[in-house]
Amino acid sequence: AGGAFYLGKSSSSKPSPVSQVTSPTPQPTMTPQSIPSSVDEAANWETYTDSKNHFSINYSLEWKVVQPVGMDPFVVSFQNSATGVYIHVDPAKTGETLTSYLEDIKNRSGSSIYKVIDMKRYKIDEVEVKKSITEEPSGKSGQVSVSAVNKGRRYHFIMPYKSDNKQTLLEIFEKMLTTLKFLE
Repeated sequence: AGGAFYLGKSSSSKPSPVSQVTSPTPQPTMTPQSIPSSVDEAANWETYTDSKNHFSINYSLEWKVVQPVGMDPFVVSFQNSATGVYIHVDPAKTGETLTSYLEDIKNRSGSSIYKVIDMKRYKIDEVEVKKSITEEPSGKSGQVSVSAVNKGRRYHFIMPYKSDNKQTLLEIFEKMLTTLKFLE
């Protein structure tokens, strides 16, 4: 699935994965989409911490961490044979809010062939986020994305999917989000 957003450039420094889970019992603040049994499973995943961009997130051992190469706009991605979760972080504009960031994305994207299937606002780790699921008109592919603005940084988490693996991948993405922490 092609990207529906222009995301810009990332910095050249590369965070490194942490090989140990830092909290055996994560306490996510994400509310409506939490999957109770998945929180326990995700607690046994590896933790990736990016101290430069002030976030950490857990990922399944079945996925590999891929650092960006060249002009790749992503800070990091987590990939398996079916898809990837791509994370982009860049500096926020002075005074930028989640609403103004989303408006900026919309203005840069122009018209999109993707239709919005679902859109929600809620909090993860006390930070307001917007989650949207968009699909091409045929419904054969789409992407789920979560956007946030926190402490001078814009965060964008994206996972493309195909219709044949949509439900499984959306559940995995939700599990990852239950472990997302914005660091000081």
